[in-house]
Amino acid sequence: MAQVNFRMDDDLKRSAEDTFHEMGMTLSTAITIFVAQTVRDRQFPFVIRVAPPPSPASTVRPHGRAQGGEIGLAKPGRRIGAMAGKWRVPTEEEDRAMDAEIESACECLQEG
Repeated sequence: MAQVNFRMDDDLKRSAEDTFHEMGMTLSTAITIFVAQTVRDRQFPFVIRVAPPPSPASTVRPHGRAQGGEIGLAKPGRRIGAMAGKWRVPTEEEDRAMDAEIESACECLQEG
């Protein structure tokens, strides 16, 4: 079995581990599911978007989201549980938490 190493923000990793633990899997399992679905479908299992340029009237909110606009990765929403076929669908609260984690990851990518 191959081993893959990559860098990730410490807080993001801890949050991801906690989230996936609540879903009954490890971070490694979640990443494997993501890669397997991407290979199977030959596309990302969620939409990746680039935010439109902010209008002069828009204001930036915490986590880099502009009023009325999305930034970075679109949330996977309620598809996470369905990707593997045996995990439960996240609650609305968990869905919002995933949104926050994705936004945080986008900020890290934009800073880097």
